[in-house]
Amino acid sequence: MQGFYVRLRTLRLTDSFFVYLLRKSQLNSKYLHKTTISSHVKFSLSSYINRIKKKDFNFLIQSNDGKRIGTISIYKVDWGSKSAELGRWICSGSAPANLESLLLGFQFAFEELNLELVYCRTLMSNTRVVNLHKRLPYSERTILKSAREEYIQDTLQLGGWEEFSTYLKTRIKTIC
Repeated sequence: MQGFYVRLRTLRLTDSFFVYLLRKSQLNSKYLHKTTISSHVKFSLSSYINRIKKKDFNFLIQSNDGKRIGTISIYKVDWGSKSAELGRWICSGSAPANLESLLLGFQFAFEELNLELVYCRTLMSNTRVVNLHKRLPYSERTILKSAREEYIQDTLQLGGWEEFSTYLKTRIKTIC
C-alpha cells in the first residue's frame, strides 16, 4: 500500500529487532504488553504463521525515503463476520505520515480484504491516541473494562468508510 508520505509493506522476520526496539522504547512500552526478546521472536514467528493462515496482516510503515518508522496490523480477522482489529499501530513519523499510515491500514482492511467492520482498542491511559480517535468519525465508540485495564473501542463499519477516508485525507492535507 502506497501513500503520499508513507508506504506499508508486509512485515518480515528480518524486521523483528526493529519492532522489538520500537515496542521497548520508553514512550511506547507503557501502553503495550510486556515484551522480551524471546517473547518477541515467538510473536514474530506466530504472526508469520497467522499471516499464512490469513488471520494476521502485519505491516512495516516506511517513509517514502525508505526509513522504517513504525508498524500497523490488521489481526484477529474473522472471515465469517468479515471483521478484524486494527492495532499494533506505533508510528514515529510526521503528523501527516502517522495519519496516512492509519488511513492505509483501514484502506487495506476494507478495500483489499473486503471486511465489513474494523475496530481499534486503545488503553484509556494512552490519552494521545484516545484523543486522536475521538476526533475521527467512527461508527461506534464503547468503553471496555477488564480486571486491570480500561479500553476505548472505536468501530468503523464499511458504510462509514468513505466519510472516514475523506475526513482523514482532508486532515492530512490541512496539517502539512
